[in-house]
Amino acid sequence: MSKIPVGRNAHWHITEFDEFGDPLSPPIALTKYKTILGLLVRDFIPIKYRKWIGKDDDRWRVPESEKDYIWDVKIPEYFTFPAEYDRELVKKKAKEIMGTCFKNFKGTLYKNFVLQNKEPDFDGGQFSKQKDFWQDFKEYRLSEEYLELSRKNKENSQKATNPHHLGSRGYAKKMPEFEAELQKMDRLAEEGVQVETADWEPRSVLYYMGRNVRHAEDGSFSSSNQPMSELI
Repeated sequence: MSKIPVGRNAHWHITEFDEFGDPLSPPIALTKYKTILGLLVRDFIPIKYRKWIGKDDDRWRVPESEKDYIWDVKIPEYFTFPAEYDRELVKKKAKEIMGTCFKNFKGTLYKNFVLQNKEPDFDGGQFSKQKDFWQDFKEYRLSEEYLELSRKNKENSQKATNPHHLGSRGYAKKMPEFEAELQKMDRLAEEGVQVETADWEPRSVLYYMGRNVRHAEDGSFSSSNQPMSELI
Protein backbone atom coordinates (compact mmCIF):
# COMPACT_ATOMS: atom_id res chain seq x y z
CA MET A 1 0.00 0.00 0.00
CA SER A 2 1.80 3.14 -1.23
CA LYS A 3 -0.98 5.66 -0.61
CA ILE A 4 -3.27 6.24 2.34
CA PRO A 5 -6.68 4.82 1.37
CA VAL A 6 -9.73 7.08 1.11
CA GLY A 7 -13.45 6.52 0.88
CA ARG A 8 -16.08 4.73 2.94
CA ASN A 9 -14.14 1.47 2.92
CA ALA A 10 -11.06 3.12 4.43
CA HIS A 11 -12.28 2.87 8.01
CA TRP A 12 -12.02 -0.05 10.39
CA HIS A 13 -13.55 -0.81 13.78
CA ILE A 14 -11.18 -2.35 16.31
CA THR A 15 -13.20 -4.21 18.94
CA GLU A 16 -10.45 -5.34 21.31
CA PHE A 17 -6.85 -4.66 22.32
CA ASP A 18 -4.49 -7.06 24.09
CA GLU A 19 -2.68 -6.38 27.36
CA PHE A 20 0.19 -4.69 25.50
CA GLY A 21 -1.95 -2.21 23.56
CA ASP A 22 -1.94 -4.04 20.22
CA PRO A 23 -5.20 -4.59 18.28
CA LEU A 24 -6.57 -8.07 18.96
CA SER A 25 -9.69 -8.23 16.81
CA PRO A 26 -11.07 -8.33 14.22
CA PRO A 27 -8.24 -9.95 12.23
CA ILE A 28 -8.58 -7.60 9.24
CA ALA A 29 -7.84 -4.63 11.47
CA LEU A 30 -4.55 -6.04 12.74
CA THR A 31 -2.45 -5.52 9.62
CA LYS A 32 -4.39 -2.42 8.54
CA TYR A 33 -3.54 -0.71 11.84
CA LYS A 34 0.24 -0.96 11.50
CA THR A 35 0.11 -0.24 7.77
CA ILE A 36 -1.89 2.96 8.24
CA LEU A 37 0.37 4.08 11.09
CA GLY A 38 3.36 3.63 8.78
CA LEU A 39 1.75 5.64 5.99
CA LEU A 40 0.77 8.43 8.38
CA VAL A 41 4.33 8.62 9.70
CA ARG A 42 5.65 8.80 6.14
CA ASP A 43 3.32 11.69 5.32
CA PHE A 44 3.37 13.70 8.55
CA ILE A 45 6.72 13.19 10.34
CA PRO A 46 9.56 15.10 8.60
CA ILE A 47 12.64 13.00 7.86
CA LYS A 48 14.83 15.86 9.07
CA TYR A 49 14.43 14.37 12.56
CA ARG A 50 17.07 11.84 13.60
CA LYS A 51 15.61 10.50 16.85
CA TRP A 52 12.19 9.27 17.87
CA ILE A 53 12.71 9.81 21.60
CA GLY A 54 15.12 11.92 23.62
CA LYS A 55 15.36 15.19 25.54
CA ASP A 56 12.64 17.75 24.91
CA ASP A 57 15.19 20.37 23.87
CA ASP A 58 16.93 18.08 21.38
CA ARG A 59 16.36 19.68 17.98
CA TRP A 60 16.75 16.31 16.23
CA ARG A 61 14.05 14.56 18.29
CA VAL A 62 10.55 14.19 16.89
CA PRO A 63 8.39 16.52 19.04
CA GLU A 64 5.60 14.85 20.99
CA SER A 65 3.17 17.32 19.43
CA GLU A 66 3.77 15.80 16.00
CA LYS A 67 3.22 12.27 17.30
CA ASP A 68 0.10 13.43 19.13
CA TYR A 69 -1.25 14.98 15.94
CA ILE A 70 -1.23 11.58 14.27
CA TRP A 71 -2.81 9.94 17.31
CA ASP A 72 -5.44 12.59 18.08
CA VAL A 73 -6.35 13.78 14.59
CA LYS A 74 -5.38 11.30 11.90
CA ILE A 75 -5.90 7.85 13.46
CA PRO A 76 -9.60 8.52 14.25
CA GLU A 77 -10.13 9.13 10.54
CA TYR A 78 -9.32 5.48 9.88
CA PHE A 79 -10.15 3.58 13.06
CA THR A 80 -12.91 3.41 15.64
CA PHE A 81 -11.90 1.97 19.00
CA PRO A 82 -14.02 0.16 21.63
CA ALA A 83 -16.18 2.25 23.94
CA GLU A 84 -13.94 1.19 26.83
CA TYR A 85 -10.19 0.63 26.43
CA ASP A 86 -6.94 1.70 28.08
CA ARG A 87 -6.34 4.84 26.04
CA GLU A 88 -2.91 5.64 27.48
CA LEU A 89 -1.63 2.09 26.96
CA VAL A 90 -2.87 1.96 23.37
CA LYS A 91 -1.50 5.43 22.66
CA LYS A 92 1.92 4.51 24.05
CA LYS A 93 2.01 1.34 21.97
CA ALA A 94 0.91 3.22 18.85
CA LYS A 95 3.81 5.64 19.32
CA GLU A 96 6.23 2.72 19.63
CA ILE A 97 4.90 1.31 16.36
CA MET A 98 5.21 4.73 14.73
CA GLY A 99 8.79 4.96 15.94
CA THR A 100 9.65 1.66 14.28
CA CYS A 101 7.87 2.74 11.09
CA PHE A 102 9.82 6.01 11.06
CA LYS A 103 13.14 4.22 11.41
CA ASN A 104 12.24 1.70 8.69
CA PHE A 105 11.03 4.43 6.33
CA LYS A 106 14.27 6.38 6.66
CA GLY A 107 16.22 3.17 6.21
CA THR A 108 14.38 2.50 2.96
CA LEU A 109 15.12 6.01 1.69
CA TYR A 110 18.78 5.59 2.58
CA LYS A 111 19.12 2.19 0.91
CA ASN A 112 17.05 2.85 -2.21
CA PHE A 113 17.99 6.45 -2.92
CA VAL A 114 20.95 7.87 -0.99
CA LEU A 115 23.19 4.85 -1.52
CA GLN A 116 22.04 4.55 -5.14
CA ASN A 117 22.59 8.28 -5.76
CA LYS A 118 18.97 8.63 -6.86
CA GLU A 119 16.23 11.14 -6.12
CA PRO A 120 12.73 10.12 -4.96
CA ASP A 121 9.72 11.15 -7.02
CA PHE A 122 8.50 14.24 -5.18
CA ASP A 123 6.00 15.31 -7.86
CA GLY A 124 2.79 13.74 -6.64
CA GLY A 125 4.45 10.48 -5.63
CA GLN A 126 4.38 8.76 -2.25
CA PHE A 127 7.34 10.85 -1.04
CA SER A 128 5.94 14.25 -2.04
CA LYS A 129 5.41 15.48 1.53
CA GLN A 130 9.08 14.92 2.38
CA LYS A 131 10.44 17.06 -0.44
CA ASP A 132 11.37 20.02 1.79
CA PHE A 133 13.36 17.78 4.14
CA TRP A 134 15.15 15.57 1.64
CA GLN A 135 18.34 17.60 1.32
CA ASP A 136 18.90 17.74 5.09
CA PHE A 137 18.25 14.00 5.36
CA LYS A 138 20.62 13.15 2.53
CA GLU A 139 23.43 15.37 3.81
CA TYR A 140 23.24 13.83 7.27
CA ARG A 141 23.18 10.27 5.94
CA LEU A 142 26.31 11.01 3.92
CA SER A 143 28.09 12.73 6.81
CA GLU A 144 30.99 11.22 8.72
CA GLU A 145 28.92 11.47 11.90
CA TYR A 146 26.26 9.11 10.53
CA LEU A 147 28.72 6.79 8.82
CA GLU A 148 30.63 6.35 12.10
CA LEU A 149 27.37 5.62 13.95
CA SER A 150 26.42 3.10 11.27
CA ARG A 151 29.79 1.35 11.55
CA LYS A 152 29.44 1.13 15.32
CA ASN A 153 25.93 -0.32 15.09
CA LYS A 154 27.12 -2.90 12.56
CA GLU A 155 29.99 -3.94 14.82
CA ASN A 156 27.62 -4.31 17.76
CA SER A 157 25.28 -6.44 15.67
CA GLN A 158 28.12 -8.75 14.64
CA LYS A 159 29.21 -9.15 18.26
CA ALA A 160 25.73 -10.00 19.52
CA THR A 161 26.38 -13.67 20.19
CA ASN A 162 25.09 -13.75 23.78
CA PRO A 163 22.06 -16.01 24.27
CA HIS A 164 18.87 -14.58 25.72
CA HIS A 165 17.64 -15.64 29.15
CA LEU A 166 13.96 -16.19 28.50
CA GLY A 167 11.78 -19.16 29.36
CA SER A 168 9.71 -21.34 27.08
CA ARG A 169 7.14 -18.59 26.53
CA GLY A 170 9.85 -16.30 25.17
CA TYR A 171 9.33 -12.57 25.10
CA ALA A 172 5.60 -12.74 25.87
CA LYS A 173 6.29 -13.91 29.43
CA LYS A 174 8.73 -11.07 30.01
CA MET A 175 6.72 -8.26 28.39
CA PRO A 176 5.37 -6.77 31.66
CA GLU A 177 8.97 -6.45 32.89
CA PHE A 178 10.07 -5.01 29.56
CA GLU A 179 7.17 -2.53 29.53
CA ALA A 180 8.30 -1.28 32.95
CA GLU A 181 11.82 -0.82 31.58
CA LEU A 182 10.51 1.15 28.58
CA GLN A 183 8.53 3.35 30.96
CA LYS A 184 11.74 3.92 32.90
CA MET A 185 13.36 5.12 29.65
CA ASP A 186 10.55 7.65 29.19
CA ARG A 187 10.85 8.84 32.80
CA LEU A 188 14.59 9.34 32.54
CA ALA A 189 14.21 11.28 29.29
CA GLU A 190 11.53 13.50 30.85
CA GLU A 191 13.89 14.19 33.77
CA GLY A 192 16.54 15.40 31.33
CA VAL A 193 18.77 12.35 31.56
CA GLN A 194 20.57 11.40 28.33
CA VAL A 195 19.31 7.87 27.75
CA GLU A 196 21.87 5.78 25.89
CA THR A 197 19.21 3.97 23.85
CA ALA A 198 17.14 7.07 23.02
CA ASP A 199 17.58 6.71 19.27
CA TRP A 200 17.47 2.91 19.17
CA GLU A 201 14.70 0.97 17.52
CA PRO A 202 12.38 -0.51 20.23
CA ARG A 203 12.99 -4.09 19.11
CA SER A 204 16.74 -3.58 19.50
CA VAL A 205 16.21 -2.46 23.09
CA LEU A 206 14.02 -5.51 23.71
CA TYR A 207 16.72 -7.73 22.20
CA TYR A 208 19.22 -6.65 24.82
CA MET A 209 16.64 -6.70 27.62
CA GLY A 210 16.18 -10.37 26.81
CA ARG A 211 19.87 -10.74 27.62
CA ASN A 212 19.53 -9.06 31.03
CA VAL A 213 20.70 -5.61 29.94
CA ARG A 214 18.98 -2.79 31.83
CA HIS A 215 19.00 1.01 32.16
CA ALA A 216 20.72 2.66 35.10
CA GLU A 217 19.52 5.93 36.63
CA ASP A 218 22.29 7.77 34.78
CA GLY A 219 20.82 6.65 31.45
CA SER A 220 23.49 4.04 30.68
CA PHE A 221 22.48 0.63 29.33
CA SER A 222 24.58 -2.17 30.78
CA SER A 223 24.65 -5.70 32.17
CA SER A 224 26.38 -7.66 34.90
CA ASN A 225 27.32 -10.01 32.08
CA GLN A 226 30.83 -8.72 31.20
CA PRO A 227 30.79 -9.57 27.47
CA MET A 228 27.44 -7.88 27.05
CA SER A 229 28.61 -4.82 28.97
CA GLU A 230 31.54 -4.55 26.59
CA LEU A 231 29.18 -4.93 23.66
CA ILE A 232 26.95 -2.07 24.77
